[in-house]
Amino acid sequence: MPEKSALVIRVAERDDIVSALSLARILVETVEVLQGIDESIAQSARPTMRWGVAAQSRKSPYTFELVGAPTNGAHPTPRPVVGAFVRGIRALDKSDEVPPHFTLETARVAKRLVGVLNNDVGRIAFEADGEEAVATQHIAANVDAIVDRLRRKYAEWTTLEGRLEGADLHGKREFYLYEHLAGAKVKCLLPENLVDNACASLRKRVAVYGQATYDTMLDRPFEIRAESIDPLRDRGELPQLDDLHGIRITDEDESSEAFVRRLRDGDDDGDE
Repeated sequence: MPEKSALVIRVAERDDIVSALSLARILVETVEVLQGIDESIAQSARPTMRWGVAAQSRKSPYTFELVGAPTNGAHPTPRPVVGAFVRGIRALDKSDEVPPHFTLETARVAKRLVGVLNNDVGRIAFEADGEEAVATQHIAANVDAIVDRLRRKYAEWTTLEGRLEGADLHGKREFYLYEHLAGAKVKCLLPENLVDNACASLRKRVAVYGQATYDTMLDRPFEIRAESIDPLRDRGELPQLDDLHGIRITDEDESSEAFVRRLRDGDDDGDE
């Protein structure tokens, strides 16, 4: 019988055998999730336990027993950690909510863990304290949903400027704005009354006003529900530096160059 504080992992092959690389990946990423849970429970910046393989079986299903031992003079018990692991894996398999003592990064590691199910692994099961969790590809889909929900978090009314390119009018009214400030490709969702205006503005610079949705991790917009589209002059039509030659920026009897140099050097003898 395994120790009550141990985490038992059972891995079954898909067809013939499970590769050593797949087994190693399962062990490494399981330990990484355990360490994240350990830090959460202990409220520590570093894991309080190290994990070792206490027992293993080379027959299918391949069985490993992970046992945690305290590090650096700490006196935690691995039992809460392995229990939270099993319950968290079971929860991630059923819903797109981050389980207790998991973080977004821990959930992403759990997604990587089930990635071996696409290869030579047919089943991964975890057991601790009489509780079992079977990890399936539902975990990957649910973690993707969590990440998508957290990344695409806020919207605001704003104006985006850029070049209007590409359109999808097959049952939709979508154009794409290449926004120059953040260098982002922004999907433009248009009401019917703006479609003709957008078609006339293709490959031209425009200002699009509407409710933009931002990716908080990249800090840039990825979609805007347009309320108006206004044409802008192309960059070649904007004033160039040469056009500013001869323009005075001071009323005093001195050259613009001398005026700028005096401000730069802090030599301002203006009126007191």
